[in-house]
Amino acid sequence: MLPFFLPKDRSVFQKQIYSIWLARCNQEIEHVASLLADFRRKYGMEGKEISFHGDFPADWAFARAEWYELLAIQGSLWRAQGKTDLSESLFFRLEKFAESRGELDCFYLLFEIGLTALKRGEHANALKYFQWAGANAVTLPQKLFTETNSLLCLEDLSLPQGEKLKQVIMLDRKVPREQSKWVIGNRETILCYRLRKQYKEGEISAEFSKITSSPKLLESTYFKIWALLLPYHALSMQDSRSAEIHRLLTHLVNGNSFFFLKNFRLRTLTGTAHPEDFLISKPGELAGRIYLWTWNWLLDPSRQSLEQILELLQHLREHSTIRLWPSDDRLRLIACLRWLSLFDRMAYPKTELIVHELQQRPFDFHPLLHFEVQLTEYLLCLAQNKKEQARELLKALRAQPLWRSTGIYFKQIALLTVTGSTPLDSYIRALRDQLQLSHSEDSATHRKTRVFLDQSKLRLAQSAGSAEKTIASRPLCLALYVLRHCPAISFQRLYCEAYECAHFEPDVHRARVFNLVTRLKKLFPAQLSLKTKGDAIYCQGQWRQFRFIELNPREKQLANSNRWRSVLDRNKTPQSFTPRPKLQQLDDLLLREFGSGCRVERKRLETWAGVSKSTSNRLLRRWLKRGLLKRTGRGKNTAYTIQGER
Repeated sequence: MLPFFLPKDRSVFQKQIYSIWLARCNQEIEHVASLLADFRRKYGMEGKEISFHGDFPADWAFARAEWYELLAIQGSLWRAQGKTDLSESLFFRLEKFAESRGELDCFYLLFEIGLTALKRGEHANALKYFQWAGANAVTLPQKLFTETNSLLCLEDLSLPQGEKLKQVIMLDRKVPREQSKWVIGNRETILCYRLRKQYKEGEISAEFSKITSSPKLLESTYFKIWALLLPYHALSMQDSRSAEIHRLLTHLVNGNSFFFLKNFRLRTLTGTAHPEDFLISKPGELAGRIYLWTWNWLLDPSRQSLEQILELLQHLREHSTIRLWPSDDRLRLIACLRWLSLFDRMAYPKTELIVHELQQRPFDFHPLLHFEVQLTEYLLCLAQNKKEQARELLKALRAQPLWRSTGIYFKQIALLTVTGSTPLDSYIRALRDQLQLSHSEDSATHRKTRVFLDQSKLRLAQSAGSAEKTIASRPLCLALYVLRHCPAISFQRLYCEAYECAHFEPDVHRARVFNLVTRLKKLFPAQLSLKTKGDAIYCQGQWRQFRFIELNPREKQLANSNRWRSVLDRNKTPQSFTPRPKLQQLDDLLLREFGSGCRVERKRLETWAGVSKSTSNRLLRRWLKRGLLKRTGRGKNTAYTIQGER
């Protein structure tokens, strides 16, 4: 059996490093910084920088393995303090150095490299390092923390987790009661894992309402608040948002200054965005944000910015391999895209292309998320008047256990039932109107109406329904909308509104305006007249023979969003995304990318760094001064040779 503390044959140095690591795993960051400061004073390292400069320090008085351990603890502390650049750079160089010398067997180094990969969303790579770390673990907590993180990697990779979970639980039970304080952080991680499992199965129980008062361990607290903000279950806090949510968010912010991705997660819960958020690459965090924001927008378009949702979706479409995401995250994205496309009929085909891309890899079965995806497919069939397919999907929905659940309101959405007791009532009413199921039009009104002008499709038709026949173009429809609200309008405004242009040149565009007016006169009945005088147009009469099908607020936002059309552009091919590094990172990235002895030109360095010509010249002067580069040739023949760090 593995001991709880390090064996007696280990040095005092290693035992102190071990105690600092245990404090770090329990998120006692201030205590870790204090212990590390005391440790440095004790061993005469006060005032010296604990970092890696390419080789083993000449004045190091201890074993080589202990040097790796100390650097791993320092890098872990930097990551906890938000110094991600320093931490990742240190672990990258340490990994290459130790691997080149066959010394990549330090538990702390392997464990921290795995954590770094996990935070970046590289789950397969992280799992590999956690397995190596587990093979080098010598104590029960080391084995327990390693296996727990391996469990999280399996979850994100959509691989079987049953055996690993049993192993983690068995190891946790072996922890002596008097030593349980050292594994609180691990138990918090296991609790959050179980809460995620319950949520995906649709079992959102009263446990989600129990918010911990711990000032340190808030992983499960964040997930509970995130789940409680969703409006489609009985424990939703949407109705009591102002007071209770404010209290919980204040607790989340003030409880732990080193909480993982604290600022990003806080902005997720409050519905705000920041440019730094695009540097986050962890799929679960990104999918969770889009999912929560989409539901907030569906519930109240004025409360959540649609542009923020679409900006993040566009970023993921262009810079992330979303088709490789874990199955639960891909299911959330599919649901979000279909909920949005319900309010833009023209987006159906393009949305399904993205959905097809997300469905290329198989899914694990998550009852709640699969039920929601099937529900959105059913509603889309209703919107497209595919009655037979909708009937089959409704039968499939009724056969699922969650259909009978009283805690999940997806049944009410499927039946478009307004109960008056859920936060979804306003959304269900809007959905009924959108699907044209709530108010049937009076037949007398149909007989009197000559043409229908549908703003969601921007077309004029002789009838409303599946057999409608388009009789007018998009500019003509836009002109009708403008004239209906502005009976007296200038040539310039009518041209800009109808042809969606920003500039008007009288000598060039007046002919197009007169052509448009002529077409409108042919379309107008006897009750309407259209006259021009000078540079103005005047419309007089009654609009009784026109029926304008207005856009609801959700449709208007989607119809007016250029970003939504960019998201749906099927010519966009997802690419791997590497955020532009800071200038101080480029020193290490230069050696990583090209290697010592590589010969490159200035233009190539400029393109690689993604900077302007002036910035690249400044970088070249810096690297030449530091000895990282050596210049050869002159003028157009100038080239630079990578020398390595001096």
